[in-house]
Amino acid sequence: MQNRIVVYKHTSDSWYPEYQLTTPSYNSKNKLVQVTYHSNIAPPSHDCEFRVSAWGDDDFGMEFDTKSENEAWLKFIAVIGLTDVTHEALVKLGFIPA
Repeated sequence: MQNRIVVYKHTSDSWYPEYQLTTPSYNSKNKLVQVTYHSNIAPPSHDCEFRVSAWGDDDFGMEFDTKSENEAWLKFIAVIGLTDVTHEALVKLGFIPA
């Protein structure tokens, strides 16, 4: 498995700022957040080896750390399965501000 997998997902929240589509058909409602699965974090942070993170396009993000690869992968799948990645949804999944 790769050490990092990145997916951009729709968000209705402000991520200070969020990513935005830059296509000719740009619509201000097309706000995105970067969701990343990290494996084999080196050096391990807080005794974790795996992380799922959601970040805006600057310095605001939320993270979920675990020692379990399976738990991290399932958390990543849960987040990318959301139609709207919001702060509230991530808190409900166990994420904390980074």
